[in-house]
Amino acid sequence: MCYTLIAQYSSLRIFVVSTSLIKAKTFVMPFAQDMFFPVYHCEREQKLIPNSEFRPIPSLWGHFAMFGIFEEDKKAIDDVLKELLAVPA
Repeated sequence: MCYTLIAQYSSLRIFVVSTSLIKAKTFVMPFAQDMFFPVYHCEREQKLIPNSEFRPIPSLWGHFAMFGIFEEDKKAIDDVLKELLAVPA
């Protein structure tokens, strides 16, 4: 039990330090209703990344929205990605 807690703490510490070192402009884009990566988890992680923005993608399809099956999902994803790619390097 103790080893597991130490390993989890070490992993968390590495994650927090790693995310704080990201220099690129970053959009964290979770899908609404995603049960694999809940929006509130992504929002907490986004706050650890300097110069990042939280841009949730509205979709009833959750994680499956990434496949772009529905036109409105594809448009929402494309719109946010176009905005991110328009940021000067």
